[in-house]
Amino acid sequence: MLLKPGITSVAWLAAAEAYLECKLFADQSKKALEEAKDRLVALSSHTSEAGGGVTVTRCWRKGSIDYSTVPALAGIDLDEYRGAPKEEVRVCAVDK
Repeated sequence: MLLKPGITSVAWLAAAEAYLECKLFADQSKKALEEAKDRLVALSSHTSEAGGGVTVTRCWRKGSIDYSTVPALAGIDLDEYRGAPKEEVRVCAVDK
């Protein structure tokens, strides 16, 4: 990935450093959280179980519909049913 020369102001670099430190911590925390969740799920065998301030609930939901495979919708522009656009802001860590 080619990057343009970045912003080098002291404020930007400090914010970028804080972001990268927090992202590392969050990534490690996410992994630990998933491992703890997996242990709880493995220990549960009923629809709903609770203990130690945690509840594990198993439920089923219907699968999503792949509208592109519905023959009755072929050739129909579904964009008129789409909601308003929403801004998405993404912050990514990049290799130096």
